[in-house]
Amino acid sequence: MRAALLIFFLGLLLMTGACSTPDTGTGEVFHGTNNSSIVIESLNERKVQLLAPNATRVMDAPQMLDLLQTMGPRQTAILVLENYSEPQLGTEFRDRTMGWFLGLRGLGYKQIIILRGTGEPSLEGRPILAEYN
Repeated sequence: MRAALLIFFLGLLLMTGACSTPDTGTGEVFHGTNNSSIVIESLNERKVQLLAPNATRVMDAPQMLDLLQTMGPRQTAILVLENYSEPQLGTEFRDRTMGWFLGLRGLGYKQIIILRGTGEPSLEGRPILAEYN
């Protein structure tokens, strides 16, 4: 219930323009993480897996948000969109990232970086789809 209320209020903030616009289309690639970052791999709209700081089993997105709520405070969240097929940001991007943006902001993450998945284990050099500061 508390999580649903939090997502509602964050959605309201988003609709009123209280968040930043994604930094997209720059052709930038990702370089490095720090120890305070979490890395989430989104396999599709529902299934995700935490890759760092400690890998977890594949789970549903709400379960992941519950898990992240129990972890200590962190500044940066990196969301990797595996199996993402759009050449430019569109409906699929919105559908797969909106809930994450709202949930992660609600948990206090200051920076959210969204990367295109490549199927490789390393994040180095992956295309940045959006970055919210």
